[in-house]
Amino acid sequence: MDRKVVLWSSYTCQLCTELKDFFEENNIQYENKDMKKDDHLRDIIEERYNVRKAPVVEIDEAVVVGGGRWTPENWRTLKQLLNVSEAVK
Repeated sequence: MDRKVVLWSSYTCQLCTELKDFFEENNIQYENKDMKKDDHLRDIIEERYNVRKAPVVEIDEAVVVGGGRWTPENWRTLKQLLNVSEAVK
């Protein structure tokens, strides 16, 4: 089943780079919305999730909010939502 994955990122965010690498290493197609290039996108995630910092990952109707940090729990949740048990990372 194809999932709609959206990464709300910033090109200066190391966590975002790690997530992009994770998606690519695990052949997960995703849409990248770079908030550093378009500040209007920050307003959108602030309205939706009450954060203005990357990373935020939407997977269909679910969301994993990093908002400036990414914890082991964020990784577990992300892998679970993507059904990736033996994922790289």
